[in-house]
Amino acid sequence: MANITQSLDLELSSSQFAEDTAISSALKPTGVDICWEGWIKLESLPSTNAASMLLFDTSDHNGTLRYGYQVFLDTNDDFNFWYANGDGGNGGGGNSWNKNVFTWAPSTGVWYHLAVNLDISAGSSEWFLDGVSQGSTTGTRGLTSIAYLSSELAVGATTDNFGGHAAYFDGKISLFRLWSNTLRSATDYSNNWCAELGATTNLAGEWSFDGDALDSSGNSNDLTLVNSPSYASDVPATCSVAGPTTVKTWDGVTQSTGIKTYLGVTVANTKSVIGAT
Repeated sequence: MANITQSLDLELSSSQFAEDTAISSALKPTGVDICWEGWIKLESLPSTNAASMLLFDTSDHNGTLRYGYQVFLDTNDDFNFWYANGDGGNGGGGNSWNKNVFTWAPSTGVWYHLAVNLDISAGSSEWFLDGVSQGSTTGTRGLTSIAYLSSELAVGATTDNFGGHAAYFDGKISLFRLWSNTLRSATDYSNNWCAELGATTNLAGEWSFDGDALDSSGNSNDLTLVNSPSYASDVPATCSVAGPTTVKTWDGVTQSTGIKTYLGVTVANTKSVIGAT
């Protein structure tokens, strides 16, 4: 698995996002645990723009969330995971939605790996920042299922039941994933946050944004870019593939990535090969 080399750059001023208007059932889990993860690098904060910034959204709502789930930063710059079971009627209200919030103070220009586990039976979410658990929060309404009306997934914007979009994300995103029917550990996240996994048990969707917006999970939820966002050669430093500190040669040929082994012997730890220094 090669490390990611690009990210998707979304501009708030251009209302840029990505979407799939006909998602498969894999992205619509109901009464099972789900996990979301991804890299973000903010170019502005929601508090600065006086708007929420959506990262990942399958919701359908009219003012109040009624169906699906959302992952977003709110106007306090906190990290949110909301989900709904449809029990709100037109205009929302009722007991239709659970909101779990992680109090946070992100900075612009910094790559963060964010992740959240939803324990659906408990209605609680465990939060992870850069591979470290930040503890759990529990929603106030104790919902144990998610209902869906819309078949759309939006990345970088919210959706509504009139086909509109708003709350655009401003910054770079990389390697988003949704897991279904599983709860992930801090080690699970940090061991696999720099490369595509491809078709994997319980992986409902995976978008590396490494030069394309295709779903590599095998569930065919490819995204279409809206309003022409671009790809940037900017990825988290931990995911960058570092070259050698000094250029080495073998038989006069420059090795741009450095020689790691020769005949099974680690070159960095040996002084000679076949008797020659």
